[in-house]
Amino acid sequence: MLDIRLPTKESEFHDMMEKVDFALREKGIPPYARPIQGWLCISASLSLGLSMFPKEQRNPREGCYTGDDLTIRIFRWFDERYGEKLNMPFGPGRVFMVIRHDPWIITFPQVYGKIKFFISPTEESSRPEVYLKTKQIPRYNVLEAIDGLPDGLKKTLTNAELKEIFHRFDVAYQSMLAVSQVEETPMVKEAKSDIEAAIEHATHRPPHYGQSKWCSLQAAEKLLKAYLVTRDKQFPTHHKLAELTDLAESAGLSPIDRNLLELIQCSASIRYGEVPTSLGDAFQAHWAAVIVCGHVARNISRAA
Repeated sequence: MLDIRLPTKESEFHDMMEKVDFALREKGIPPYARPIQGWLCISASLSLGLSMFPKEQRNPREGCYTGDDLTIRIFRWFDERYGEKLNMPFGPGRVFMVIRHDPWIITFPQVYGKIKFFISPTEESSRPEVYLKTKQIPRYNVLEAIDGLPDGLKKTLTNAELKEIFHRFDVAYQSMLAVSQVEETPMVKEAKSDIEAAIEHATHRPPHYGQSKWCSLQAAEKLLKAYLVTRDKQFPTHHKLAELTDLAESAGLSPIDRNLLELIQCSASIRYGEVPTSLGDAFQAHWAAVIVCGHVARNISRAA
């Protein structure tokens, strides 16, 4: 609880907000989480029982610092103070997949607590003002995670395409979530950066599919070496995934499908266009690397 008083004028309100914001900052609360945390802090400290959702969208009444007027003022204060910094960072990461021969980026949502994923060309995800009031498990349409996917394309997706998109989303989400959970392990953050680079090289205009595949190799290689580090094992400096996997499995890693490794493995010359590489090649390598990284990350978690 903070030692604050209910404001009666604008200067007192701003003084209170500065004090609340300072307390949140001292606790390490990031800007995007401060509006709700600040509102909770004020409501609890002043024993007001505020409603998070005002009955109507309006400006606060002049000179009024209670009820919905206070809630509106609190959230507007944070909007004006932090602007774009309030945007929630994307969750476990990103991947790309190919839909109708074009690459599309999937940005995974930040999830707190339980959530139910579904896929629909028409139904929207449930909104906070609904599931918070009704205390229902939020539902998230995975098509909304695909950056810039137009409604016209959504509505023409076949059942088979929707099934594949949902499956790939689920597999990749679980893999990237596992990787994020071991980020503090040496080389894991760098591996995530390689995954990001693979996406950028495949989706940039003009694309560089060879460089994308090389980045996917680097990501899988770093996760394997990260596992070996956690087991206090030495590793060679080469880029041969099969040999690194053999070493990791001899140190306790659960088996990895060698077919996945073959989709990723490539020579350094691929970076210079010396090896013809298509979007399909880059996509297969990227997807295999995401699966391998997730597999190794889960093993790192179990070994911790």
